[in-house]
Amino acid sequence: MPRWDVHLAFGMMTVILIDSSVLFAMIGSKSIVTVGPVIDFFLLPLLIGSLISIFGSVLPDIDGNGNIRWIIGPVVGSFAFFPPFLTELKNGGLWGGIRFVGEGGSALFLVYTLFGYLFLLIPMKHRGMMHDPRMAGMFGAVVFTYLSVMSPLTILQSLLVGILALMGYLWHLALDGKLI
Repeated sequence: MPRWDVHLAFGMMTVILIDSSVLFAMIGSKSIVTVGPVIDFFLLPLLIGSLISIFGSVLPDIDGNGNIRWIIGPVVGSFAFFPPFLTELKNGGLWGGIRFVGEGGSALFLVYTLFGYLFLLIPMKHRGMMHDPRMAGMFGAVVFTYLSVMSPLTILQSLLVGILALMGYLWHLALDGKLI
């Protein structure tokens, strides 16, 4: 069974392959004038989805004893912080984003970081509950729901990110041989 850093490298490699394939397919299929709105629609979800997919490719290993367990808190805090921050940035410009950080964004980050660390107190057997394909579905559903409510993404864009999150988690399980 690969270590978490192998999962991370595989997740990053797969994301680069998917992102470049999607972007090259969009650009190569039509003229740049007609592709502009398509790129606008896919670019932000593809970026967010790629980051969450990479996170999902190592997430199942939080039930182990490795270093990845101690990175989880700030990563969860960051993923909780950025969708509403992007919404404020989109709606209020730079000052809206700065205001969000000062008025509640910092607290949001800290609360979710603490939640990420408290999650580690749940006793888990390595390659147990977190290595179940149903957890991959739950992870994708949580990402989709959170982004649908808290981000400037549309429902369809949030669904795309949720699917990429699900895929990242499933890549991990496939490498561990837990999908069959």
